[in-house]
Amino acid sequence: MTLYRTIRESGLYDNISGIKCSVLTKDSNDATFFTDLMDSKLEVIGINDNLNLYETPTINLLHEHAKTEDFYVLYLHTKGVRHNGGLIYVTDWVNYLIHFNIKKHTTCIAALSDYDGVGVNLHRGEGSTHYSGNFWWSTSDYIKKLDTCVYQDYISPELWLTCTDRGKYLSLWDSHTNHYAERYEAHRYS
Repeated sequence: MTLYRTIRESGLYDNISGIKCSVLTKDSNDATFFTDLMDSKLEVIGINDNLNLYETPTINLLHEHAKTEDFYVLYLHTKGVRHNGGLIYVTDWVNYLIHFNIKKHTTCIAALSDYDGVGVNLHRGEGSTHYSGNFWWSTSDYIKKLDTCVYQDYISPELWLTCTDRGKYLSLWDSHTNHYAERYEAHRYS
C-alpha cells in the first residue's frame, strides 16, 4: 500500500496512463486487494502461484507488453514484504528506492532521453551489472530488445534489465551500503 500511496502523493499518478500489476501468490484471493482499490488505472495482468520464480513472471509480462506498445516503465515490486516491516534495514532500503524512483520520477523520465535504464545503486560487473533492489525506469523500446528472463536463481530478474551490458545506465545515487545489514536513513540522501 505504501507504493500505491506514494505514487498518488508524488504526482506520478496524474502523469501515467496505467498501473499494471502481476501478483505472485499461493492464494488467488490476494489479487482482489488490487481490484478492491476501485482504480480505473490499475490492472492485474497476471497471477502466478510459483513463489520460487520470484519476479520472473512479472518481468516476462513486461517484456511481452513492450513488444506491442510504446511506453516508459517504472519497474518496482513489494520489496521486503516477506519481512512484513520486521527488518528496519530493509524498510530504510525501500524508502530509499521510493525516494529516487517515485518521488523524483520527473528526473528519471527526463534521463530516459539519454539512458536505457535509470535507478539507484547501479552495481557494475561482468555479467552482474544491476540496480540493487530492482526498482528502475526504462522504455519499451529498450526492453523489447532484451531476451526473455530465464529463471536460473533468485537474482535472475535483478540482472535482466542490464544483462547485455550494451545499454546506457544511469545511477542517480549510490548508497555504498549493505542494505540487509545497515541502516540507511533518509537524512543521508534527501
